[in-house]
Amino acid sequence: MGNTPGYELELVPCTLCGGESFDDQIVGANDLYNHLDGEFNVVRCRSCGFSLTNPRPTRETIGHFYPDSTGYYQPEDIDETRSRRERLYRSVLANYCDYPLPRRSKIVDFFCYLRWRLKIRINHTPTWHADGRLLDIGCSWGRYLKIMQSYGWNVYGLEFNKQAVEYAQEKLGLENVRQGMIEDAGFEDNFFDVVHMSMVLEHLHDPKLALEKIAVMLKPGGELIISVPNFASYEANKYGAKWYALQVPGHLNHFTPTTLRKAVEASGLEIQQFVFHKTERDFINSSKNAGRNGIARFLRFSPVRNLLLRPFVSALARRGKTGRMSVYARKPS
Repeated sequence: MGNTPGYELELVPCTLCGGESFDDQIVGANDLYNHLDGEFNVVRCRSCGFSLTNPRPTRETIGHFYPDSTGYYQPEDIDETRSRRERLYRSVLANYCDYPLPRRSKIVDFFCYLRWRLKIRINHTPTWHADGRLLDIGCSWGRYLKIMQSYGWNVYGLEFNKQAVEYAQEKLGLENVRQGMIEDAGFEDNFFDVVHMSMVLEHLHDPKLALEKIAVMLKPGGELIISVPNFASYEANKYGAKWYALQVPGHLNHFTPTTLRKAVEASGLEIQQFVFHKTERDFINSSKNAGRNGIARFLRFSPVRNLLLRPFVSALARRGKTGRMSVYARKPS
């Protein structure tokens, strides 16, 4: 394809099945995350039903859409004082998920556990393994890794952005974070108990290859935790090119529960559970993207958010129709 200032586009076959026949789904979408120039199309493969950005920025020039100022890479404070809520959460992990953390009342924790079972999954808190190794692919500046390290995991990270890697290494002391992505990982086979990718698989030029490599790196019985936007969600259908989680062209792959299941199972991993997130803020941000600022302010108003938006999003989550989803999978023993 022709050159565009700062990046180059390429037409590609379907990144899941190799098909070359597509139907347009979204035409002329803009970058509404970093607000960089360009219009991009999302197409659906006629062979397998997978949706992808096509044409897309090449691997060599995609960095144009990942400036250091992007939101992915902005560090936040991690509460080292551990709030009362965090102490209670850790006690629940100790009493009901076998984590080696300080314990409180098992009876009190039981009621919290009943309430927080979904929260534990959405927080991507993996099954505990003594002396377990955990890899976070696309770890940004290291927040998730620092938390998992404090829970007792031996943590490793891969990250594309040099500035974020330096922060993780120098400010958070995460020595096993390195610059790069899954294609150049170089880890041993059967090395990790857990591999984690939160909102990363949709960014990769070859998601099929990434999942295959992860399957090799996981120990038998090891756990893969992925989260991605849900292209079959109510939000995606309602807002289209203005959907907050669309985020083209950084998002090259647009998964539905069906296509995510196909991709994970094709790598030899077994799906254990889908979890659909309650993403209230995405509705607000999508309304802003669509120029409906009055609606966005209305939805942000606390009584409206609590009494109308939150129950509506909860109902969508029960139907698998919210805009973000996680999947837990295991490598057969």
